[in-house]
Amino acid sequence: MSNRELLAEKGNVKVFAVQDDYAENPWSQDFCDLPFEYHLETRNFQMKSKDFTLGDADYWYEPIYAYIHSGMTVSTSPFSCRWDSGVLGYVAVKRPSRGGEFKRRATFRAALVSYVKDLDDYLQGDCYGYEVEIDGEVTDSCWGFIGSDHTASGLMAYIQGYL
Repeated sequence: MSNRELLAEKGNVKVFAVQDDYAENPWSQDFCDLPFEYHLETRNFQMKSKDFTLGDADYWYEPIYAYIHSGMTVSTSPFSCRWDSGVLGYVAVKRPSRGGEFKRRATFRAALVSYVKDLDDYLQGDCYGYEVEIDGEVTDSCWGFIGSDHTASGLMAYIQGYL
């Protein structure tokens, strides 16, 4: 069983945060509807929503960087290690004149930072669920919270009904 962190206790009810070893990729098409396309690839890792041609004037592009050394982390900014890091791929979004969701490139970049943070948390294993115990028996649980900040991920809001 994964490590459990006691989040709250009231009477005979305890709520634990539990690492989710089977979390779904937050960029998976089954998980959410992303407002952009992407193609990220290395020798041992590939994620692709659909093919696009880099340089197509209908799109804005932003690189996604990776540092891969006995694990993998991703960012919208480059890493300093020239040996184990580089461009993992690109994210593309249609320009507003072509029906794109983002009206300004700066808005697209700001949103992308958040999406990439979620992907990085997923790759780092910072995925959680909660378990509710009543008298030592698990009676409820919910999974799929991304990030170790349980308030920002929404996990704490979900457990309020038990307190």
